[in-house]
Amino acid sequence: MPQKSTISYTTMISCYGQRALELFNHMPKLGIKPDRITYVAVLSACAFSGLVDEGIQIFDSMVGEKKPGMEHHCCVVDMLGRAGRVREAYEFVENMGTEADVRIWGSLLGACKIHGELELGKVVAKRLFEVEKGLVGYHVLLSNMYASKGRWESVDMVRRGIKEMGLKKEPGCSWIEVGGCVHLFVAKDQKHPQSDEIYAKLRDLDADMRLLGL
Repeated sequence: MPQKSTISYTTMISCYGQRALELFNHMPKLGIKPDRITYVAVLSACAFSGLVDEGIQIFDSMVGEKKPGMEHHCCVVDMLGRAGRVREAYEFVENMGTEADVRIWGSLLGACKIHGELELGKVVAKRLFEVEKGLVGYHVLLSNMYASKGRWESVDMVRRGIKEMGLKKEPGCSWIEVGGCVHLFVAKDQKHPQSDEIYAKLRDLDADMRLLGL
């Protein structure tokens, strides 16, 4: 590679699993400083590769150099959740020093569902709904957690709550994970805070594909 930069290394880190950590550690040797996006990329790579302790060390080093944003905290929660260290993830959120947003609580609730942590999931859901109670997908997720444990009365309670709030399960719902955070979207969705940028990028990609005859 003739020109090595933060952008080129961040791109490579985003594309690799195990080697992402090696690339990240090589950057200082070349005098290349990681930026906030680089940290998201390497923390996400650690999460997917199961390199939890290494990821925590990177996050801790970031605390000393750059103030971590919500996206970096979300990566750590996702990392711990994937490894089954759900209670540790909850403690991490509690000790953040700032109010967690719906992305973090949603990621943690998903981890509780995967690892069968119903009691903790109830606590997490309560905190999530204090931040945003209008996202029906998370109510459905909580209902499914109760159902997996045979708690049918609780399932009915959640479903009644959904009905009373006038929430409806949106059809064609999809999920995508970006930077360790899970985003829910449907066809022609306009609710995402970056929807204008997302659709602009899609139009650019569509134009490029048409030029290539795809």
